[in-house]
Amino acid sequence: MKYQKLLQDWVKEKEWDDEVNYNEETNESVVNFKVNIDDQLFNTYIEGHEEKDWLSIYMYGPFNIKKNKSGEILKLFNRIHGATYYGRLVLQDDGMIQYKQIMPLDGVEPSTSLVSNVYSTAVQIYDTWLDDIAEIGLTKTTFDEWDANQ
Repeated sequence: MKYQKLLQDWVKEKEWDDEVNYNEETNESVVNFKVNIDDQLFNTYIEGHEEKDWLSIYMYGPFNIKKNKSGEILKLFNRIHGATYYGRLVLQDDGMIQYKQIMPLDGVEPSTSLVSNVYSTAVQIYDTWLDDIAEIGLTKTTFDEWDANQ
């Protein structure tokens, strides 16, 4: 249960009261909390999986992309992915935006600073790109129109 302890230590360092849950059936430790970025709330899960020996973060956007804008938003996600070297944005079938990063840690002793770095990259993606995601995903602006103004 090294991930449960790791996540508990990280939560303690952050001086948060969030509980780290351990699921014996799946052998996973999970902390779930909401993050405020630009006055928007992002549901966030940081998980450690003992058997697979990996750490993952899932951060969900505060709004869903309009159904008819999925192709346009995926063009933006591809642009974002080309400009970054970590994680990825996923458009789920229901229009929900998910930031996802999974790190295999086989043979590595993870630290709370590693958890902080993973968390910070998720926050940074949304902090940097949220307005653009909203412009393309919620308005009539197309990717090409947005791109022409960059």
